[in-house]
Amino acid sequence: MAIKIKATFDDVQLKRLLAKVQRLPRAAQLKVIRPALNEASKIILQAVKARAPKDTGLLRKSLGRRMKTYRRSGVIVAYVGPRTGFKREVTLRSGRTVFRNPTRYAHLVERGTSRAPAYPFMRPAFDESKAAVMSALKRKISEGIVREARRA
Repeated sequence: MAIKIKATFDDVQLKRLLAKVQRLPRAAQLKVIRPALNEASKIILQAVKARAPKDTGLLRKSLGRRMKTYRRSGVIVAYVGPRTGFKREVTLRSGRTVFRNPTRYAHLVERGTSRAPAYPFMRPAFDESKAAVMSALKRKISEGIVREARRA
């Protein structure tokens, strides 16, 4: 289960850049926005991995990112979270060996349960990296606009 974090930014400079991007043809918009989101997701992933709790290390190892473009609407999304395919046999501190799949329990670690306390690592990592993400977005979008303007 994915942990959903929706981000909206009130940054005048970023809004102006995005308004410029809207004036570009659709193919050029994708060429500008995708690399910017890719760079931003790298920064967030690095912060999330640094804050992830290390019991067996499997959750931290499974963390990754993925980009998705919805063709009909043109929406581009960057996912950061546990990846599939990391089900492993791990040895607990007690010496017992069990199978663990981080995609099945990452949200429980983040939000907690009625029996276990929460150990938030994704939301705080996102919050602490917000300034770096914003500067990376502005830089990459500006570079992309200049690159596409030269082509036209």
